[in-house]
Amino acid sequence: MIELAKPFKSSLVAISKHLKVLEKAGLILRKKEGRMYYFQAIAKPINDAEEWISTHKKFWNFQLDALDEYLKS
Repeated sequence: MIELAKPFKSSLVAISKHLKVLEKAGLILRKKEGRMYYFQAIAKPINDAEEWISTHKKFWNFQLDALDEYLKS
């Protein structure tokens, strides 16, 4: 975990708390081997969120464009 925390100015305790939140949210997997912890990102939840956002963005863009056209007429 120390290697993972190096690029950040946060404390090791803060990094550990963030990792626990990400793990609880299903965004990372934590594996312990001896004294070492290994982390793996899980892309599926992020991809699912991106797809949901994209769908809703298209819907709202269409709605707002239609409203704009209506207000112009």
